[in-house]
Amino acid sequence: MLPEVIFTTSVHGNPFLKVGEFTYSMFTPSRTSACLKKRWVCSKWRSGCRATLYTVDHHIISMRNEHMHTSRRN
Repeated sequence: MLPEVIFTTSVHGNPFLKVGEFTYSMFTPSRTSACLKKRWVCSKWRSGCRATLYTVDHHIISMRNEHMHTSRRN
């Protein structure tokens, strides 16, 4: 069973994605902001987690779901 995927915005108005118990922020350099393919990084990226995923038109097309931490609920 695939985890629930929720597209929303953060409290600061930035694109935000929740997949199951993990959260992701959009990481798209300004030079490719018009590109349909979007890269998302785990919200714990700065803490060393390298889980990433890619979307096109709100559909996940690729996912590296190897988190270096537990979910926020654990």
